[in-house]
Amino acid sequence: MKRRITTEVATLGDLLVQAADSQGARDALVLPNQRTTYSQLADRSTRTASALLRLGIRPGDLVGILIPNCVEYAETLFGIALLGAVAVPLNARHKATEVGYIIANAGLVALVTSHHPDDPVDFPALLTEAVASQPAPDLKHIILARGEADGMIGAAAFKALGTQDIVAEVEAHRRRVRVRDPALIIYTSGTTANPKGCVLSHEAVTRGPVERSRYRLSAGEHDVTWGAGPLFHIGTLAPFIGSVGVAGTFLTDTYFDAGRALSLMYQERVTLAWPWFAAIVQGLIGHPDFDSKRLGALRHLFIIAPPSLVDQVQQLLPTTEVIQACGMTETAGIFALCDEHASTQERSNTHGKPSPGIEVRIVDPETGQDLPDGTLGEILVRGYNVMDGY
Repeated sequence: MKRRITTEVATLGDLLVQAADSQGARDALVLPNQRTTYSQLADRSTRTASALLRLGIRPGDLVGILIPNCVEYAETLFGIALLGAVAVPLNARHKATEVGYIIANAGLVALVTSHHPDDPVDFPALLTEAVASQPAPDLKHIILARGEADGMIGAAAFKALGTQDIVAEVEAHRRRVRVRDPALIIYTSGTTANPKGCVLSHEAVTRGPVERSRYRLSAGEHDVTWGAGPLFHIGTLAPFIGSVGVAGTFLTDTYFDAGRALSLMYQERVTLAWPWFAAIVQGLIGHPDFDSKRLGALRHLFIIAPPSLVDQVQQLLPTTEVIQACGMTETAGIFALCDEHASTQERSNTHGKPSPGIEVRIVDPETGQDLPDGTLGEILVRGYNVMDGY
């Protein structure tokens, strides 16, 4: 009998606690030059939450994150979640005017950033310019998760605030968080206008990713997921959350480099890969170090690409289930994907079917009426994963 999907919804903070309790010694997040176990991540995230609490951050407050992929990013994300505050990941490639707009528009009370040799830009300088470009009356603290900078709370001072004596208070806040409370506000679009913040609940950001990760695992299996993109983007953040939900190991890097990515995947024996877009996939399979035989543990690969490239990947990785999917920030990531019974042709030419618990309609944008198969129209999505609003 086919295993049925049951609904088990958790908050972001609870996912980390559950993983630390069940697989504390297992690596939670691995980069080429950094790694952390679940016990370490839970402990440091709790200390981050207690430091934020000492600075006056309270449940429901909005806290920005402007940090590239690293262990400190995860500690900050979960620290905010454990406290019941709302994390606002900022695009590390935004210009100062865009960052300034988001800080003011979201009403951030604090922002956690980085000053480190691995950073793609000088974040303290960017933030100084951003705050000068637009008044941000709600912003009380700019904090460094790593490094030091003038006029900001340095990493050493911030960590010193995170003492054990108020851990019980953090725990009390974690237990009060509801699954429909806002967990994240992720700003999206902005090509022709200012970015818009998508308010995403804990249920929206945890339920789908965890269900997808759990459903594709056999009993006792260890999920090792690789994500190509930045953790401020839902396309990488969602699979990271899914990995935490099954106490898996998530592989990533501060930036994408095909050779570094392949080396990490070979070394850690990746089982699930999220290269997502055609340029990344082409970079991987076209690299001199690409060797499909060294990806023998890879069971699933998510991709959004033209049919010819999907066909090529299916030929190169015949024992890997290649899955196309469709998603957006407004739906907390994936809302449709290929199922296990999809044919090779369907995997190349379609983006699958609605995920369990999610409804999708294709309608005439003028009339709102459903359209017949094969007709272009507007996509309407309804379900637990849809944002609460902009």
